[in-house]
Amino acid sequence: AQRNNQLSDIPQDYLARLEKMYDYQLYAMRPDWQVFGFNDSWSSNPLELLKDAAAFFPARQDLKWGATRGAEGVKPPPDSVAFPYSGHYVLRSGWEPHDLLLHFDAGPFGSGHQHEDKLGFQAFAYGTTVLTEGGVYMYDASRWRRYVLSTRAQNTIRVDGLDQRAREVRASYVLPYPFQPLANPWATTRQGDFVEGSYDYGYGTTKQGIAQVKHTRAILFVKPQYWIVFDTLTPTDGKSHQYEAMFHFAADSAAAAGLAVSTTGKGPNVHVLPLASSGLSVEIVKGVQEEPVQGWANGPWRAVPTALYHWQSDQVTRQAFVIYPTPAGAPCPVKS
Repeated sequence: AQRNNQLSDIPQDYLARLEKMYDYQLYAMRPDWQVFGFNDSWSSNPLELLKDAAAFFPARQDLKWGATRGAEGVKPPPDSVAFPYSGHYVLRSGWEPHDLLLHFDAGPFGSGHQHEDKLGFQAFAYGTTVLTEGGVYMYDASRWRRYVLSTRAQNTIRVDGLDQRAREVRASYVLPYPFQPLANPWATTRQGDFVEGSYDYGYGTTKQGIAQVKHTRAILFVKPQYWIVFDTLTPTDGKSHQYEAMFHFAADSAAAAGLAVSTTGKGPNVHVLPLASSGLSVEIVKGVQEEPVQGWANGPWRAVPTALYHWQSDQVTRQAFVIYPTPAGAPCPVKS
């Protein structure tokens, strides 16, 4: 339309929606100018898209700032952001390289290229990604492809060794029209952010048998230092279930000290400290090649240490995890 001098024919609501699409690229951007990839995508640089955005919406000085990597325009405020239709939440301390960012996916399954990754998240701190996920793999029939599509490859929870099953539930990806914002609780202040989402379609497949458990996950960002993840598992089938919470580290190595797990690199590290509870155990796996594949991530494709927390209950069960990143050489101040 622009090249044919027909911009006046473009409906205003089209332009407003296009602007919101560019807003996502800007406000989901990490301090290293990348955007975390979810579902069947990987982290990517939105620079070329933001250049288009700055040209289409020249009054937006924040889009110009993103398009020029901060050389021109006005830096956006250091605000955390909710995208209420997609169910993505970006919990941010600022835009500087040392700042923290956690990107949480509490949205619908989606209408294409879906992974079973509801309530998963990735995190960035002190100039690097500290928590990652399986990402993508070649479109083949291999165990690696099955892995990245599954809940096993995400930072969320499995039940009885089974994955989420949103793909089997049409209501998870065909939403009623007109679309509405999600009802996920969300609050942001200078002192902290809070968000909550839930998954309630069960685990497993019709062929395997379905474990009927509702997972509710809340995340509290204690600015600007750390996050607390609160998980509530509610069985609705009256059965006892085995739970597995997964944390995929963007690191070469990790070690456990009791129930706490920390990465052990020379640069920034991240520490996962669970609420100590009866029956809770942890193991660290990396690069498991036989089925079920575990401990891999893309960008590039590599083996990554992965903490697997296990517990069992026949009641409503609650678990909490402190996720505390530290700069190079700094110890974690949280002891328990």
